[in-house]
Amino acid sequence: MRTPKKISYFFLTAILFLSGNLFSQQNKLQFENISLENGLSHNAVYSITQDKPGFMWFATQDGLNKYDGHNITVYKFNPTDSTSLPNNNVSKVFEDKDGNIWVGTWGGGLCRFDPIRESFIIYKYNPANTSSISFNRVPVIFQSKNGDLWVGTAGGGLNKYLKDKDAFETFKHFNDDDNSLSNNRVWDITEDKSGNLWIATDEGLNKFNPSTKTFSQYIPNFSSNRIRSLLISSNGDFYVGGETGLYLFNEANGEFNKTPLSQRETDQDVVNVLFEDKHGKVWAGTYGNGLYVKSNGTFENYVNNPNNPLSLRSNDVRSIFEDNSSTIWIGTRGNGISKYNPSTIKFNTLRNIPYDKNSLTSNSIRTIFEDSQKNIWIGTNDGGLNYYNPSTNYFKSFTSQPGRNVVKGYERITSIIEDSPGILWLGTDDGLVKFNSNSGTFDLIKNEMITATSSNSIILCLLKDREGNIWIGTYGVGLQKYDPAAGTFQGYRNNPNVKNSLSHNEVWSICEDNEGFLWIATGDGLNKFDKKTGQFTVYKHSLNDNNSLSDNFINYVTMGFSGNILVGTNTGLNLLERSSGNVKRFDNVYELSVEAIYGILQDNKSNIWVSTTKGLIKFNPQNNDYKTFNVLDGLQSNVFTQNACYKASDGRLFFGGINGLNYFYPDSIPENKHVPNVVITDYKLIEQNIPESDLDKYWEMFKSEGKLVLPYDRNFVTLDFASLDYARPEKNEFEYKLEGLDNNWIDAGNRRYATYTSLNPGTYTFRVKGSNNDGVWNENGATITIQITPPYWKTWWFISGILLLVVSSGYTAYNYRVTRLRRKQTELLNLINEKEIAEAKLRKSEEEIRKINSFLEERIKERTAKLENEIVERKRYERVQEAIYQIAEAIPVSEDMTELFSKIHGIIGMLMPAKNFYIALYDKKNDFVTFPYYVDEFDYLPLPRRAKKGITEYVIRNGKALLSTRSVSEQLIREGEIEQTGRPAPLWMGVPLKIKGETIGVMAIQDYHREDTYGENEMQILTFVSEQISVAVERKTREENDKKNLDVILQHRNVLLVLSQVDKSDFNQSLEKILTATSQTLNIDRVSFWILDKEEKKLKCKKMYIKKSNSFDKASETTILPATFPGIAGNYDDYYYALKSNKKLQSNDAQSDESTGIVDNYLKPLGIKYIMDIPVWLRGDIYGIICLEETIQIKELSVADEDFIASISTMLTLSLEASFRKKAEESLSASEEQYKLLVENASEAILVLQDGLIKYSNPKTFDLLGYDAAELHYAKFLNFIHEDDRELALINHMKKLKGEHDPTVYTYGIITKRGLIRYFSVNSVLINWGGDRAVLAFLSDVTERKRAEREIQLSFEKQKELSELRSKFVTMASHEFKTPLTAILGSAEILEKYGEGLAADKRQRNIFRIQESVKRMNQMLNDIIIMGKSDTGKLELKAAPIDLNLFLQNLIDDLLQREAKKSHPKLNVDIQGLPVDANVDAEIIRQGIENILSNALKFSEPNTEVSFKAYMDKSNIVIKVRDEGIGIPDNDKQRLMEPFFKGSNVGNLSGTGLGLTIVKRAIEMHQGKIEIHSQENKGTEVTMTIPYRIN
Repeated sequence: MRTPKKISYFFLTAILFLSGNLFSQQNKLQFENISLENGLSHNAVYSITQDKPGFMWFATQDGLNKYDGHNITVYKFNPTDSTSLPNNNVSKVFEDKDGNIWVGTWGGGLCRFDPIRESFIIYKYNPANTSSISFNRVPVIFQSKNGDLWVGTAGGGLNKYLKDKDAFETFKHFNDDDNSLSNNRVWDITEDKSGNLWIATDEGLNKFNPSTKTFSQYIPNFSSNRIRSLLISSNGDFYVGGETGLYLFNEANGEFNKTPLSQRETDQDVVNVLFEDKHGKVWAGTYGNGLYVKSNGTFENYVNNPNNPLSLRSNDVRSIFEDNSSTIWIGTRGNGISKYNPSTIKFNTLRNIPYDKNSLTSNSIRTIFEDSQKNIWIGTNDGGLNYYNPSTNYFKSFTSQPGRNVVKGYERITSIIEDSPGILWLGTDDGLVKFNSNSGTFDLIKNEMITATSSNSIILCLLKDREGNIWIGTYGVGLQKYDPAAGTFQGYRNNPNVKNSLSHNEVWSICEDNEGFLWIATGDGLNKFDKKTGQFTVYKHSLNDNNSLSDNFINYVTMGFSGNILVGTNTGLNLLERSSGNVKRFDNVYELSVEAIYGILQDNKSNIWVSTTKGLIKFNPQNNDYKTFNVLDGLQSNVFTQNACYKASDGRLFFGGINGLNYFYPDSIPENKHVPNVVITDYKLIEQNIPESDLDKYWEMFKSEGKLVLPYDRNFVTLDFASLDYARPEKNEFEYKLEGLDNNWIDAGNRRYATYTSLNPGTYTFRVKGSNNDGVWNENGATITIQITPPYWKTWWFISGILLLVVSSGYTAYNYRVTRLRRKQTELLNLINEKEIAEAKLRKSEEEIRKINSFLEERIKERTAKLENEIVERKRYERVQEAIYQIAEAIPVSEDMTELFSKIHGIIGMLMPAKNFYIALYDKKNDFVTFPYYVDEFDYLPLPRRAKKGITEYVIRNGKALLSTRSVSEQLIREGEIEQTGRPAPLWMGVPLKIKGETIGVMAIQDYHREDTYGENEMQILTFVSEQISVAVERKTREENDKKNLDVILQHRNVLLVLSQVDKSDFNQSLEKILTATSQTLNIDRVSFWILDKEEKKLKCKKMYIKKSNSFDKASETTILPATFPGIAGNYDDYYYALKSNKKLQSNDAQSDESTGIVDNYLKPLGIKYIMDIPVWLRGDIYGIICLEETIQIKELSVADEDFIASISTMLTLSLEASFRKKAEESLSASEEQYKLLVENASEAILVLQDGLIKYSNPKTFDLLGYDAAELHYAKFLNFIHEDDRELALINHMKKLKGEHDPTVYTYGIITKRGLIRYFSVNSVLINWGGDRAVLAFLSDVTERKRAEREIQLSFEKQKELSELRSKFVTMASHEFKTPLTAILGSAEILEKYGEGLAADKRQRNIFRIQESVKRMNQMLNDIIIMGKSDTGKLELKAAPIDLNLFLQNLIDDLLQREAKKSHPKLNVDIQGLPVDANVDAEIIRQGIENILSNALKFSEPNTEVSFKAYMDKSNIVIKVRDEGIGIPDNDKQRLMEPFFKGSNVGNLSGTGLGLTIVKRAIEMHQGKIEIHSQENKGTEVTMTIPYRIN
C-alpha cells in the first residue's frame, strides 16, 4: 500500500539553537533529524539504503518509507491486497546490482519491490517446499562480489537466492556437524578479498567457503557469544561488534582482541552496526551509548543531548549508511533518523553559553576588532566588552553581568579601535572610553558636547585617521573630532543654513580613503569631508537619477580595492566612483537592490561580502555572480547587526548578528559538489471521477515509458519533481519549461512542482533542471512527454471523410441532389448539434457531480480544519500553561530583575516570534515610565520619562491590550492619542501588566519587517500570560527593593562611619563634609543648612552645597527667608510647630503655594520643584534645618534615606555641641566620643579588615566570640572562619576589595575561643581606612536561628518520611493482604457450602488456592517482620556454616514447586563449586534470594528465560539472576531500594514493595554488595556478592 506524506522540516529551529558551543567545521558532527513529526511512519529505523535513481529507503517498524528530500511515501500491509507489503515490521531494505529493491520483514518473509506497479513479490517460508526461504524473519540481505544474493534469517540460518530458479538454497546449523553454521540466528554478513563470506550469529563467527559450501566456526570466549556486526575495513582490519564491545579479529590465530571505544573502565558497549565511509573512517553504532567515529586512531563518541537539537537523535543506533553525496544517515531505534553532511555547516559560530565564563557574554554583537597582537575584541549590545584569543579559544569579559568582571555602565560597546598596544578606544552609550587592556581600567573622556544629554552620549562608530585623530560618529550630535595628544574636541553638526555642513546628525559609519578624505554614512545621505577645508560634500538619492544613491539612509561605508567607495543603504548596495561622483547600483542582483545592507567586507580575491537582515551575500562585482547564505548554512541567524563586521589580518571575515558571531576563511567554506539526479516523481490530474482503470493505465505509462497520454478533457495537470541531494534539500532549486508552450525556462526557486491548465491538443515535452543546496546544477535534468489527444470531431480523418462524401456525388448530379444534400447536411449538423448538446449535458452532469464532490470536500475540509484548530488550540493551551509554570519557576532562581526579564523574554519567544521585546514599568504616584528590559534590533534603550503620549503610555492609560498595525498607529496619531517615539514599527503589540486591577507596566513585542507576524491569537496568549508575569514582576520588584534597601543601609552605615571620623574642631569644615556626603549619597541637587532665628522669625543660610558644580554657593550664605513652608505653614508659628511635630516637612510641588513668601523670590527663580526641611536640634530646641532641594525631578526618599537624614541631623547636632566647646582638644575629644558611641554601643560585632588582618573590633565582638583585644587585633580573620566557609569568605572578601557589587548577605561559621561554632550573617562594605582600602564588616549572631531552622528542617523531614512510610505501609497492607484474604474467604465459603458435593478437582483447586494465599500472606508477613526488625535494630545476623550448593538447590526446588501450577519463564540454573561451609545466615539470605528470583519470574513473560548462576570469584560468593522481563524504567532506578516502592511499569502485579529493600539489607548484613543493571522492556540482571567468610 502506497501512502504519500509531505515532510515538514523543523531543522531551522535546531540550527538556530546551536547550543552555544564553539563549533568547528572540521571536528564536530551536527545532525539534522527526521522523525514522526516530519512524516516518517515510525521512529524505529533498522535499515537505510539509496537506490540507483537516488531515492532514500528506510526500513521501519511500521512500514517501508521512500524519501525524495521533501515527500515520504509509505508502503504498508493491506489485508485486501496480496501484493502489498507482507508485514509492517521491516527489518532490512537493500538494492542489488541490478537495481532491484529487496525488503526483509520481521515475520512476513522476504519480498522484492516492483517499481512500476508499486507492488511486492513475496517469498515466505513453506515447510512443504525445501526451496522456499527458511524463515520469515529476515534481518540481513547481502550481495557478494560475484552477484550472489544471500539472506540471513533470525532462526532459519543462511539462504542463497537462486535467481534462475527463483528459489533458495538453505544452510543451517546441525548439532552433529562442526562444519555447519554455528547458529541459525544470523546478525550480519560480510565478504573478504578471497570471496569467503563471514557470518555473525548468536554463537560466534563463521567463515563460509561458497565453493565447498563448508563453514569454519570461531567461537569467542565472551560472556555472550552473540556477534551483532562485522566490518572488514579498506586497510584489512576485521572489526567484530558483540554484546560486550568492539573487537579486532585475527583469523591466523582465531583470537578476538578488545579494541576500546571509550576510556571507561568497563567498556561493555553493545555494538549494533559497523560501517566504513568513503574517507576510511570507521563508524560504530551502539545500544545505549550512541555513535562512535574513528579518525586518527581513536574513537570519538556522539550521544543524544536533550538540550541540543543538533545532537544525535537517539543513543540506540541500528543502521548507518552513506549516500552518493557523502551524507551519513543514522537510523535509530525510537527516535527516527539523524543525518550528517560535512558541507552543510559552512561557518564557525561564537555564542554565549549560559553559566560558562569561557564564552561570549551576550549573543547580540555590535562591533568586532583585531588589535596589533592578533587578539579579537568583541563589543556586545548588552554584555559589555569581550576579549577572545582564537589560538587558545580563551575568553575574558568586561561586563556588569553576574559572575563576570564588573564594568558598570559599559554594557553596550558600539565600536572599538586601537590607540597603541594594550590601549583601546571604545564607543559606548556613555561616550568615549579609553580602555587599558593590561590593567583592565576604563577612563571616560569627558566631553560636554557629547554627554550633554543621555541620548547624545551614544557613540555609533569610531575611526582613527592617518594623523592619529579619533573621529566619532554620534547618535544625535553629528561628527566629533578628538585629538588625544591635546585632549580637545571639535564638533561638526548639521546646520540647515550652511550649504556645506554635515547632512544629518546621526553618523553611522566612517571610513578614510587613500587621499585622506573622510566618508561619512548618516541618516540622511553620504558625506565626503575635506579635513583641510572643513567642507562637506553631500550625496543623496534622487528620484529620477539612476546615478544617485538608492536610499538616503546610509548604514555602512567602506573603501573598495579599486579606491571607489562601497555604500550600504537601507535599500541595497551602491558603488560610488570618486572621480565622477556617479553611483552604480546593483539592480541586476535582487538581494543587493532591496535589502538593508549592514556590513561590507572584501576578501583577498576581491569578492564583496555583504551582511543583511536576510542573511549573508557573496558578490563578485566583475561578473555579477553572487551567492546567498542563510541560517541553514550555519549562520548565527539571518539577521546581522549594523557595523558588526571586520576583516582580520589573516584574511578571516567576522560578521556579528543578533544570535552570535560568525567567522570564516572565505576560501575554506566547504561546498557540496555533488551533482544531483533530477526526477519527476508524480503527477496529478485536477479532473475528478476518472475511472480507476484509466488512472492505472496513466500511472503505468508514467512509470514505465516516461510519458502521459491524456484526452482533451483531462488537460489540467500538475507535475512534481525532486532534486535527489539530501545535504540541505530545502535549499535545492529548480528550473522548468514545457516545450510547445513555454519559450523560456521558468525559475521555480525551491518550489517542487509545476502546474499547467487547459492544455490544447498536441504533444509537449516537459523538462526540469535541479541543483543542490550549493547551486551545483544538473543541466540534463529530467523529461517527460505529455500528449493531449483532440476530440474525434476535430480529427483529420473525420473532417476529410465529410469532404470526400460531398465531392464524390459529382458535378452532373448537383442540381438533382442539392436539396437532398442540404437535408443530409442539416441532419448531419443536427447530429453534431445533438452530440454537442449531449456532451454539454454530460459536462453539466459532471459539473454538478463536481460541485457535489466539492461541497463534500469542503465539508470534510471544514471538519478537518475544525479538528486541526482544536488540536492547535489544545497545544497552544498546553504551551501557555507550560509558559506560566516556567515564569513562576523563574522568580526564585533569577538573580535580579534583568535575569528575570531575560527568562521571560525567552519563554515568550517559545510562544511566538519575540526578537524585539521590552517591558515598561509605570510609577503611578509620580506618573513615570521606565524601561528596565529592552531588546531591539534598531532602537536604543529609552530613557526613564514622565508619562507622555507614546504607544506604551496609551496602553497604560487605557488598561487594555493593543495590536497596532501601521494603519492603526497612523490613526491614533491623527486622533492625537499617541505621538511617534523611537523608530516606527509596522506591527506593535502590547498588553498591560496589572496587579489588583492597577496597571503597573506594559509588555510589548514589535516587528519591523512584517505586518502579519502577530494576530488576535498571539494577543490572547500574551494577555493570558501577562497576569503571571505581573505577579513575577511585582514579587521580584519587592525582592529587589529589599536588596536595594539593604545596600542603601550598608552604604549609609559606611558614610556615617566615615563622617564619624571627621575632625569636629572646625564646625564649618565638618558641616561642608556632611552636606557634601548627604547630597552625593542621596543624589540631591542642593543640600543646605539654615539657622532658625526665633527673634526675627527668619531662616538664615549657613552653607549650601550644589551637586552639579560640586561646590558651595557663597552667594547663598547671605540669603535670609521667612520661616515658612509651601502648602504647610504660611507663618513662623505654624512652621515651628510643624517642624517640632512632624520631624520633617516635604513638598513635591513647592511652587504652588505663593502665600508662603518664598515662592517668587526664591523657589521659582531657582527652579526648585521639590523641597524638604529637617530640623537640627540643640539642647532640646530647634537650632536650624537641613534643606534638600531638587530642580529636575520629584524625589521619592525611602525609609532608609529618611533614617539616614535623621542620623545626619543628629551628626550636625553633635557637631554643633562640639563646636561650642571652649577648647579645641576638649571639643575634639567630646566629638570623637559622641561618634564612637555609634560603633561602641552597637548591638552587633563590627570589624575593620585590611590586608586580611583585623584592624579594629568593637566591644560587642569580644562579648560574642570570647576573645580579648590582644587576641583579635592584627590576627588573620580567615583563621577564625570555619574551614567549610573559609573559601567562600575569602572569595567574597576579595570581591569587596575589588569594588564588585554583591548585595548578598552571607552566613559563615566562626570559631569562638571555647572552640564552639557560632553562625553570623555578614554585611560588608568597602571603606578607606588609614588611606588604604579596607572592608567594614557587620556581624549579626544568627546561631540560634540557624539551629532552630536546622531542627525544624530535620523534624519536618523525619515527620515527612514517617508519614510517607506509614501511608505506603497502610496502602500496601490494605491491598496486598486484601487479595489473599479474599481468595481464602471465597474458597472457604465454597467448601463450606458445597462440601463433599464438589468434584474432587474443584475441591482440590479451592484447597490449593487457600494454601497459596496463606503462603503469600506468610511471605508478606516475613518481609514485614524482617523490615521491622531491621528498622528497630533488632535484626541480628546468625551466621553458621552451610553447604551452599545444597542450600541453593533446595531453595530453587521449593520455589519451583510453589510456582508449579503457574505459567512462568524457563529457569536455567547453573551452580558451580560453591563452598560446603559458607558462613551465612540461612534465613536472611534465603529471604533475599527468594525475593530476587520471585521478581524475575513474576515480571517476565512465560516464553522467555530466567537464568540463575552461582559461582566463586576468589574469596567471594557471586549469585547472578538475569531475566528478559519488563525491566526497570530509568526514572525508578534511584528509588528502587526504598521501602514499599513499586516500579511505575509493574501495573497491577502483586507485591509489597519491600523485596529489594530486604535483599539490599540482607546482603549488606553479610558485608556484601548488590548491583542491578536493567533496561526497560529488555530485562534485568541482579548480581549479589558476599564474602565466603564474614568477619
